[in-house]
Amino acid sequence: MQVRTTVAQGEMPTLQQVAESSNDLVPPEASLSGLRFFRDSGTEVGLGYATAREPTVWMTNGSSTAAVKTVAEIRSRYVEGWDFGTAAHPGVRIHVPNSRTEKILQASEVFIRPRDSV
Repeated sequence: MQVRTTVAQGEMPTLQQVAESSNDLVPPEASLSGLRFFRDSGTEVGLGYATAREPTVWMTNGSSTAAVKTVAEIRSRYVEGWDFGTAAHPGVRIHVPNSRTEKILQASEVFIRPRDSV
């Protein structure tokens, strides 16, 4: 099944749903490098800066900002009241793989799938 169809049918969780969920939509021990990320169009994207070596999500509590690299850390910070992005740029920074094109999206617009899934 194409990613676009899977997303349209609601069969792929969003980063927002994973952060809010206490069940295992995505294994909590998963690192972001073990996951694949997509836009609603089905386009695969990378997380963080285009020049980064590994996927990173930035989170803020309004006064501090932290680079987060695991699902468990995203969930724990979200429960503590942290939100996606930085004070200056709220949201999730994505980039098109093999390019320097970057954009900031809401966490509800970034879909997740384990890397070993087709």
